[in-house]
Amino acid sequence: MLAAQTERDRRIAQLTDELAQNSALLKQSDANAQRELAEVRGELEVRKSELAALHLRLKDAESGWAKSKAEAGTSE
Repeated sequence: MLAAQTERDRRIAQLTDELAQNSALLKQSDANAQRELAEVRGELEVRKSELAALHLRLKDAESGWAKSKAEAGTSE
């Protein structure tokens, strides 16, 4: 019976160690995921800014084109 108790205690200690290791891995994975998420959010913000700038350039080009077209139409 003492051998069975010792084996059970050994197994509990082993499982406790495995749980601690898995917990540490999970914590590290979560930290990595949070870092990657922050990087993706930063990249998204850059792309949104680039898109907004491109949108403004397009509106300016359209306005210039419309103005040129209007001027060409009134000068005829």
